[in-house]
Parts: sequence; structure tokens; C-alpha cells
Amino acid sequence: MKNPFVIRMLKFGSGERFPVLIDPNTSQPDFDSTVYVLTQLRATNKATNTIIHHLRAIIVLKLFLLRSCIDLDERINSGQLLLGYELDELTKICKQPVDFFLTSITMVGAPHSKESVIKVNFRHKQENKLAPNISAQTAVNRIHAIRDFLGWLTMDRAARLTERVRKNTHESWEQLRIGLNARVSNSRRRNQIGQREGADPQTIKLLFETVHLDSEQNPWKSDRVRIRNQLIIYWLFHTGIRRGELLNLKITDINFRGDTVTIARRADDEEDPRLHQPVVKTRDRKIPLSSSLVSMTLNYITKCRSEIDGSQAHPFLFVSDRKGSPLSLSVINEIFSDIRNSAPDYFEHLTAHVLRHTWNDNFSKEVDELKLKQGDEESMRSFLMGWSPTSGSAATYSRRHVREKAKRVSVAMQNKILNGE
Repeated sequence: MKNPFVIRMLKFGSGERFPVLIDPNTSQPDFDSTVYVLTQLRATNKATNTIIHHLRAIIVLKLFLLRSCIDLDERINSGQLLLGYELDELTKICKQPVDFFLTSITMVGAPHSKESVIKVNFRHKQENKLAPNISAQTAVNRIHAIRDFLGWLTMDRAARLTERVRKNTHESWEQLRIGLNARVSNSRRRNQIGQREGADPQTIKLLFETVHLDSEQNPWKSDRVRIRNQLIIYWLFHTGIRRGELLNLKITDINFRGDTVTIARRADDEEDPRLHQPVVKTRDRKIPLSSSLVSMTLNYITKCRSEIDGSQAHPFLFVSDRKGSPLSLSVINEIFSDIRNSAPDYFEHLTAHVLRHTWNDNFSKEVDELKLKQGDEESMRSFLMGWSPTSGSAATYSRRHVREKAKRVSVAMQNKILNGE
């Protein structure tokens, strides 16, 4: 079944992006979720991407209610929300990709007709294969978002009920809240195997060989595209910045004489024509650049970017080769998809974010060689990555280095014991 729920992005004259969930019955913004976003999320300055994640979780909730034939308003009015087995089913669904969950639903009637989308009969298909799970943290985030939305909706509806029913509804909500919290996995801190790490040196060596402008393995035909995409790889590898930070860069952010770049937060930038604006998630900062990277960037601007029609209409550094518009996040994903397809055995797990992890591994190695104090290392890393000094994110982005270092120490200890030292 095709998902009947769609999130659309609105762009206001001020540049603000506002995502809304579309009600498939009316093709208009869903009333409850829109009010929730306005009063609970947007009012507390939640980022656009955060709001989108909340709306995606609400879609999961709505699909679950539809499949289970649950009228939430009726449940609230009766003072009885979800039962224990229903919470188990909701939690299970939160751990599955939405596309897989949709395969267990059969819709009767036209998927977008006013008569059929909400007033529709669903039947469960037999699932003959094991459901794939999304990441544990994504599932936790979904459950938390659903919990918060259900809490707001229940309190809003209960305010209009009689005192007796309102009391029952409040008690039922408290049981529901406790039940959802109890079903949230705490395994994220314990499960270390399979967590994302930086790429190994051999993979990086092959990556640079692949994106070399004269390489036969280079997956792109156009010289301009090769120059741009190679530069994108170099920026991500040598600076450790995120995709959104890279695509948020303006030419004026680069100090070509001082070899520095400013990573600036520009939420709802009026100059950005992209509906889905790439944004800086971390703190503003100015970071150093190597003279080689600055030279490559200047070469791209003067010899490639300047020749593309439409590129002069905006200040963003990386542009589409055809229209000159600012590059989108989907194009970055396509670039890495092309690289993975060029050598699947080596690049199977390579993404832009893996290069951010790789930068942190390389930073750790440099720190070890310089024998810096741990406090100095954490402060420098947090500054360069845009983290709060107390964020604790360093451990997430240096797993490979820590694992390799622990391996060396462990082997050295074993050898000493076996050699009788």
C-alpha cells in the first residue's frame, strides 16, 4: 500500500520553512498535528528537521491506529486509551521501516478518495519474512515523539470532558505514558558492535584514487562534475563537517587569504531558494583550511562554477552542473551512491557521515602523536566539530581509533604475560 500521509514543506516570505502533515481525506494540513507543531514545537524554536522527525512519528501512529481500527477520539472520550497488547504492537511497529509496515496493510477503495482513506477497512497480511528493524535510537525517538503528541492530544481533548471522564482519561494517559517509557530500549549504550565508525586507511586511499580526475574508475563523465565531486569529498574528509554544513557554505564564508572558513547557522535563510534547506546543526565556528584545499576551491569557483548558467543568482559554493542552483542533500547522497556502486566491496558502508567519523579518528591520531592532555583534546575537538564542551559527542565519533588503540594495548598485555615478562 502507498502511504496516504505526506509531509509538505511550506516556505514563507521571511524564509522560514514550515513542514505540515497533509490529511489524506481533505488534502489540507492535518488539524491536530499542525496545531501541535505550532504550539509545542515551533513555539519552542525546534529546528525544521526536528519537526519533520516528529511528523514522521505521528504518521507511524496514524497508520497504526488505522490498521488497528482504533478511533482515538472515542478512546479519549471513554476514558480508556491504548491497552497493553496495543502498546506492544505500536512499539513493534516503531522499530520497523514505514515501507515494510505498509506491506502488512491492504486498503480497500481508492487510496486518496475522500470516502475511503479514513473510513477504510484494513486486513492484515501474513508476514512470511522477518521484519527488518531500523536503528534502536530512531525507534526510541519515534516512541518519544508519539508519547509527547499523545500526551498533548489527550490533555487537550480531556479538558472538554466531564470531571469523572476527565479523571479516568488522565489516569489512562498516565498508564500509557509509563507503558511507553517502559518499552523504550536502553541498549544503545551497551551495543557497541556494528556502530558506525570511520573508514580504514585502505578504503580512504582507494576513495582518493577513485575520485581522481583522471581515474578510469571515476564514476562521473563530465569534467566539471568530476572537479566538483572530488572537491566535495576533500572538504568532507579534511574538515569533518556535516553534509548540511557543506551545502550551507557561501563563497563569502571562505577567507582565501587567511585560509579559514566560517561555519554559520542560517536557519530560514531568505537567500536560500531550496525548499528543504540544508542547515548547520552545531555551533557557529571558524575553522582553518589547508592551503591546498583553498586552492582547489578557488579553482572550482573560477573555472567551473562561474561557467554554469544560474550560479551567479546566489552565493552558495556548490551548485548543480545543469541549472547552477544550490546543490541539494539528495545530490550528495547520489554522489556517495555512485562511489559505492563503483566498488561495492570496498565502499559498501561509505557515506558523508562516515567521513566525519574518519576525520575524528585522524584527529585522535594527531593528538596521540603530539601527546596533548585529554582536556585540551576534548576542547579542541568540540570547537572544531561545533559541539558544546560538555556534549560528550567525542566518544561517538572516535570509535575506530579507540577500538584500535584498545586492541594494541590488549595484545601488548597478552604478549607480556605469555613471554613471562
